[in-house]
Amino acid sequence: SQTFSLKLPLLYEIFPDAKVVVQVRDPYVLCWREATHDNYQYWRKKPSLERRLELAAQQWRNTYRTLSEDLESLGKDAISIKFEDLIADPKGELRRAAAHVQLDYHDDMIPREHHTLPLGSGEAFKWYPIRSDVNQKYEEEMTEEARSIVSRELDGIGERYGYRP
Repeated sequence: SQTFSLKLPLLYEIFPDAKVVVQVRDPYVLCWREATHDNYQYWRKKPSLERRLELAAQQWRNTYRTLSEDLESLGKDAISIKFEDLIADPKGELRRAAAHVQLDYHDDMIPREHHTLPLGSGEAFKWYPIRSDVNQKYEEEMTEEARSIVSRELDGIGERYGYRP
């Protein structure tokens, strides 16, 4: 989770032998989604689209920069799994994650029709079947100007995880 991403030193103090799997999702898609959803009802004044994009990109950048710096300074081994790769090849990516954390892979790790919805999950359609088109709408809507704003704010961190404008 984003919260745990920002607390790696504490987590390693508690769990010194922990193995880390970093899941990352396309920052361009996430920033566009966040900036265009009506999540600003509690603000006194709704920021401009440009400002909303900047804020979303800064949050993504700061989270993953802090995570990367902490992993590097702690000298810990971690793997990254791109969300897009996970939904395209769930079996392959889960096998890779399981191997990294020294667990045996089982096909039941992938959501199946007969599974019970996980506790706290309110929307069954997000669980099964795995949808590979979840970014498509945002990719199609996002303008080049918006991509440029997000890219500027990411300051190279997106590229570290394989994302380009």
